Amino acid sequence: MKKAVSIILALLLILVTVAADAEDIVLGDPPGEDAELERLDSVLADPPGEDDDPEDPDGIMGDPPGPPEDDGDPGESGSDPVEGDDPAGGDDDPGEPDPDDEDVNYAVYTVYYLEQGTDRELAPSKTVEDKALGDAIVEDAEDVKGYVAISPARIEKNLGEEDREIVFYYERDMEQKQNVWYKVIHVVDGEHQPEYDVTVTGTAWQYDPNPTLTVTAASLAILEFNGFPFGYCDSPGEVGEEVEHGTVITLYYYDMLFPEISYQVRYYYDGVMSAANRLIFAENVILGEEISIYPNMSRAGYRLSHTRNFPLTISIDNRENIIHVYYESIPAPTRLEAYDEMEIPLSAGLGSLNVGDCAD
Repeated sequence: MKKAVSIILALLLILVTVAADAEDIVLGDPPGEDAELERLDSVLADPPGEDDDPEDPDGIMGDPPGPPEDDGDPGESGSDPVEGDDPAGGDDDPGEPDPDDEDVNYAVYTVYYLEQGTDRELAPSKTVEDKALGDAIVEDAEDVKGYVAISPARIEKNLGEEDREIVFYYERDMEQKQNVWYKVIHVVDGEHQPEYDVTVTGTAWQYDPNPTLTVTAASLAILEFNGFPFGYCDSPGEVGEEVEHGTVITLYYYDMLFPEISYQVRYYYDGVMSAANRLIFAENVILGEEISIYPNMSRAGYRLSHTRNFPLTISIDNRENIIHVYYESIPAPTRLEAYDEMEIPLSAGLGSLNVGDCAD
């Protein structure tokens, strides 16, 4: 009995001892001043850095998970490149030449539209600056009113060094016409005889500002009027000559007993004459008189070519009393002609050299 009581007491003592030790572990000793100073010294010695989490200065929560590694195979976590995106980040279209690209050899060329034979410009020229040597170019002849392009009307080629000028030539479209005419009338002793009028018609290029016709021999046939022979023609126009559209040629017949003697001076410019380009002298004209001077009616841009029936001896037949004066256009000088009279100064003491001296 005593042994059993001893065992029970021993077990109670063990339980009391264990309970006391457990209370010491849970409650512990409150921190004192020494512990607080040790904590402050630790903070001052190692301040939190940029990588420290202010919410977790001691790193208890651990590092956040990083982004998933890209294994190079676009899948759920990747994205396919969009069509049209430049992987290098550039915006230029590789098919278009870059004006700032120093490696591209650009060539400037000009397109002209000229009349065949005169080189007169029929439409404004254009200059192309955005093509490089070797590029394929296509140029078409412009539509020009009243003209047709002489073949070829389209030029397709690769741009070369020699292609600084591209020229399209044109000729008049004679299918585009206008009606023209001149008339011959007869005046007998001061009276117009309309029943004998002759009108000659023809066609000319529609856009010719000064259309002409060629005088025919049939239109100038001399008629017979009893007692009134033909005297003279005071209008422009001899057989084979060109007269302006609307010209009226007048043939005069006079009283054979009292003829009126006169003479004319007719002026031609590049072979063409009009009624305004003639002078008639009917006063104080003496049969057999010699006419050795005539008024000068030269124009700017023209020079005297030649004369016909000059000097003139006055005849009884006024048809023979006509002086013909011909002027011709002064052509534009060629480059050689322009330099023909140029003086080139030489070194001091050597004078000058006239380019014309080298022409031979």
